[in-house]
Amino acid sequence: MVFDTLACLKELKSSGVPEAQAEAHIKVLRELVDEKLATKKDLLAAKGDILAVQEELKRDLTELELKLRRDLTLMIGGSSAATITILSVMMKIL
Repeated sequence: MVFDTLACLKELKSSGVPEAQAEAHIKVLRELVDEKLATKKDLLAAKGDILAVQEELKRDLTELELKLRRDLTLMIGGSSAATITILSVMMKIL
């Protein structure tokens, strides 16, 4: 954001603000603009950081999905084996 200090100084002085006071106001405003407002460059950097985190989260979710599928497959396989064993034992008993 471009802050036109000269135009601001002229506006304050034309409104009856003494020059020393107008300069003090401008100094404070300039500091606020410089330190507190995000520039396009700041926003682009933040966007880059956010996109990097988004990609990391996608990778983590993919890894989690694969792990859950593997665990579920093992659980189903184990349950199936146990069921077959129990049925075999029951068939021998009967």
